[in-house]
Amino acid sequence: MSRRSASVPLLLLLLLLLFSFSLCSSNSLYDSFLQCLTSQRQSFDQASKIVYQESNSSFASVLNSYVRNRRFNTSSTPKPLIIVTPLLESDASGA
Repeated sequence: MSRRSASVPLLLLLLLLLFSFSLCSSNSLYDSFLQCLTSQRQSFDQASKIVYQESNSSFASVLNSYVRNRRFNTSSTPKPLIIVTPLLESDASGA
């Protein structure tokens, strides 16, 4: 086995580990944020209805509905890890 062909499986394993680590850290960030939010203000059920993470099926549609300037809604634009939407109209500031 050549040196080059032996390094390919090692590289794939490394990429897989990095990807799984990023998923774990993303979920823990989401869970930590929900825990903090519920301890400060709302029940867990209410908080989970207004907080969207990338793995949520509604994430893209929620993101698109809140982006005001379409120039920033491109595939190259960095996306947020989570989106928090207002529960009541009074939760949104009148900017």
